[in-house]
Amino acid sequence: MAPQIEQWLLLYLKCFINAILYYRNVYPPESFSWSKYQAFNLPRHMPITRHQGLQEYIEELCLDVTSKLAHLRSFSLHIVSTGVSGTAGQLWERYILDFADWVHGSSEVLEAEAFDSLRACLNDLLCKLEQLPAVAAGCVAVEPVVETFQLELGRAMRRVKTDSDKLALDRDVNWVRCAEAQWTQRRSGQGSAAHRVQMTPVAGFHAGPLAINQHFERAIVGPTTEDNIYAERATRARR
Repeated sequence: MAPQIEQWLLLYLKCFINAILYYRNVYPPESFSWSKYQAFNLPRHMPITRHQGLQEYIEELCLDVTSKLAHLRSFSLHIVSTGVSGTAGQLWERYILDFADWVHGSSEVLEAEAFDSLRACLNDLLCKLEQLPAVAAGCVAVEPVVETFQLELGRAMRRVKTDSDKLALDRDVNWVRCAEAQWTQRRSGQGSAAHRVQMTPVAGFHAGPLAINQHFERAIVGPTTEDNIYAERATRARR
């Protein structure tokens, strides 16, 4: 992948992560800045975390994901309950970037084509995030998940001599194999059962042989369901 295409992909990943952290209330809204960042020349500002440590984490996560691109099927952010509402660790929403159709080793892509496609992706993502029901404060955490092939992670055992060695080791051992995420359960007279799941497609990135399909999924809860993460529905249920 050409360096100029990679830089736009890194920017998109940064915006993707920050937008989800903000709109899904993973961190308090006041911990984000709206006045300093405008991405892909969109006529709107992006919410970007003010926390220096989180900024550095997001930057490194984006670099880590792109370094695994040749072995990557998907990258997703899972919104899980923290235990304040529902069972800790249960999945409520997930936001997925699917790289399965990305063709590696193909001809070069025009930078303008990649820019325009990623710009449309981000605009559609932001529009659809704004339409989702609000998440109550302090109810959720985020878990980054990668699905890979022909890549073994967490087995590296080597001596670290330089900062580059340490970075390579961290990008290997920071990932842990996990089981398929379990969607949150609803309780009824017949016991527990998973909520129905709604899938929402989002405009994907398509530039020549490069492709990222994106969508998000979230559990559907009824208007009187008390055990949920959503601020408006939880308030109505208490009345």
